[in-house]
Amino acid sequence: MATYIRTLCFHSSGQKFESEKDDRVINEALQQLQSQGAKIEDITVRLVPVGVTLTALYVVKYEAPSAL
Repeated sequence: MATYIRTLCFHSSGQKFESEKDDRVINEALQQLQSQGAKIEDITVRLVPVGVTLTALYVVKYEAPSAL
């Protein structure tokens, strides 16, 4: 199997994130990948300041027969 990535990005309207909302979206993406046979290898999170807001970038590394 080959290794692929899925990128998820969230923007805050200030300096705070609504983790309850973001968690739901991230968990749905992970569940979708796994239900299609992907094996999650790693998740990397980076917080990037953009002006007065923050961007959270999630990079999900997964293994699968093809990109999902």
